Amino acid sequence: MPQEHRVEKWTGSSVPSAAELKRMMEDEGFRVFQWSDPPGATYSPHVHSDDQSHWIVSGTLELDVTGHGTVRLEAGDRDLCRRILNTPQG
Repeated sequence: MPQEHRVEKWTGSSVPSAAELKRMMEDEGFRVFQWSDPPGATYSPHVHSDDQSHWIVSGTLELDVTGHGTVRLEAGDRDLCRRILNTPQG
């Protein structure tokens, strides 16, 4: 299923707290959970069946996104990956 991907770099003077980020994402309709990986963790290539966003509380996250290359997110940055539904025109 095709997906749209975009990155939003944090421009504020300080990184928001995890609680602030959670509230903002819930306000957008996301179901929110927090997790952490050890440095150097990797995942096999995969696709999510629903919209997804990573919002980085601390540290960095590097993603290899099809059609976009390697994306590096740092504290305060977020990405959004939204499903694009192909509906027949008729």
